[in-house]
Amino acid sequence: MEYLHYFVFKKKLLTGFTLIELIIVVAIVGVLAVSTIISLDPGKRLGEARDATRWQDVNSIFKAENLRRVDEGILPDFSTLTPGVNYMIGTGGAACPSRSSPESDVTTSPTGCIDLTAFVPDYFREIPVAPSTPGGIQWSPSETGYYLTRNTSGLIIFGAANSEYTVMRVSGL
Repeated sequence: MEYLHYFVFKKKLLTGFTLIELIIVVAIVGVLAVSTIISLDPGKRLGEARDATRWQDVNSIFKAENLRRVDEGILPDFSTLTPGVNYMIGTGGAACPSRSSPESDVTTSPTGCIDLTAFVPDYFREIPVAPSTPGGIQWSPSETGYYLTRNTSGLIIFGAANSEYTVMRVSGL
C-alpha cells in the first residue's frame, strides 16, 4: 500500500500545470498589462514630450536674443511691432501666412514672419522648429511654430503657437 501511495504522489509531482491553471495565469497577466498601458496613456506622454521640446526651444530663442543683446550692446528694435499682435518666427517673410485655427492657439500677424536667421551662425545651428502634432499643423523653417509679441509696456514675449498641455511663454527684453 505504501508503495502505491508513493507512486501516485511522485507521478503527480512530475505532471506540471494543468491547462486551466495556465489560462488563468495568462488572463491575469493580460489584465495587468492592459491596465498598465491604459494608466500610462502613451498619447499624453508623447504630447508632454513635444511640449518639453517646445519649452526648450522657446527658452533657447529667448537666451539667444539676450546673448545677442549683450554681445552687440544694443537692444533689438521691436518698436515697430504692434502691441498685442503675435508675430510668427520664420524665414517666410511677407509670405508667412496668418494662423488662426483650432490647431494653433495663436493668431499671427498677416504682415509676415519675423526672421531670426541673423542668429544662426553665432547663437544657433539652425532656427528651432516646433514639433508637429499628429494630424495638426506641419511646421517648417519658413513658419517655425514659435512667435514673439510685444505688450503695451514694450516687453517682448516669446512663445510656442500650439502647445498641447502647457502654455509656453517666456518674457524679457
